[in-house]
Amino acid sequence: MTDQTEIREALTRVSEIHALVLRQSRFHGFRAWPVAATGCIAMLAAAFQPIVPHVAFVPYWLHVAAIAATLCFGEIAVRYALESRESERRKTRHALAQLLPSIAAGTLVTFTLCSGVLPPGDAARLLPGLWALLYALGLFATRPLLPRQTGFVALGFLVAGAGLLFASGGAGASGDPSHWAMGLTFGLGQFGLASVLRASVERSPRAST
Repeated sequence: MTDQTEIREALTRVSEIHALVLRQSRFHGFRAWPVAATGCIAMLAAAFQPIVPHVAFVPYWLHVAAIAATLCFGEIAVRYALESRESERRKTRHALAQLLPSIAAGTLVTFTLCSGVLPPGDAARLLPGLWALLYALGLFATRPLLPRQTGFVALGFLVAGAGLLFASGGAGASGDPSHWAMGLTFGLGQFGLASVLRASVERSPRAST
């Protein structure tokens, strides 16, 4: 009986150490408020696109993406500049190194498809799904540094991206895709990610230090 008690206590200590290591290795630079703000930006952009004259679908959403990226990465840059602990700065660099390749791939795919490889209408129909898929891959890549629930958000983007790609080639598909294809996909997805960060990171003891 004593041996079993000691084994249980040892396993409990190992579990506590493992949880502590995970908390200490977690990246805290992604904050809930800028992520939620980008979700609001996506929804507002979708609502306002029909009344914005003479702006094509792809340039419009590239401008929206630039605003959202400036907000998120600007906040990370400020926190990085103010952070005095090298361990936290190193985690920031690691997280960005995991995420940036998918963003770079999305940029490359966008300009390749819009450079005349496809007709403008075909490129516009494909890009929302491709953007969602590449963003999902970026979230999956950074998942080891973020809460486990981030994987569900990434899966949501993956499913949405696949659905958008499937719909883009459906019978009768023509012209630009619905503006709500972008607004709902990225708006709801970013709201979900913000909720995960708020619940799992910013309310943790480590995040308040």
